[in-house]
Parts: sequence; C-alpha cells; structure tokens
Amino acid sequence: MAAAPWYLLAGGIFVVIVGYFIARVGSGSGHIFISPKMSDEEIERLMNEPQGSLLGNLLILLGFLTIIISLIWRIVRIFEG
Repeated sequence: MAAAPWYLLAGGIFVVIVGYFIARVGSGSGHIFISPKMSDEEIERLMNEPQGSLLGNLLILLGFLTIIISLIWRIVRIFEG
C-alpha cells in the first residue's frame, strides 16, 4: 500500500506518453500546408478540419489526472501521520 502512489505516478506518466503518441499518429503531419494557388474555400476547409485524435487527447488528460491524484495522495500521507 505504501508504493501505490508511486505506481500511480508511473502509470500516469506511461498513459501520457501513450496518449501523446496516439495523438501524433492520428493527426498525420500536424501541419497545414497552404499554397497561394489554393482557393479560399479550400483553405477554409483545411482550417476547419480537426487536427488531433480524441482518444489521444483523452488519454493524455487521464494520465495527467492520475499523476495529480498520485501527488495529492502523497501530500495527504505526509500530513496524516
């Protein structure tokens, strides 16, 4: 039970890294290339397309929440006893 906050921290870091890679793979190159030859409608369509992966973003959020819970758990244990 004493090592649980450390396992949560390690798990949270792992989930953030996995989420980052999923978000990067899902978004493709991540850059929008705009040429002077493109029409305004085509540029608008490119700018309105979603750029990230929802699953990757949710995993990153879950990982950061796990890390915060781990830190709060450790702080509570310091003042508890």
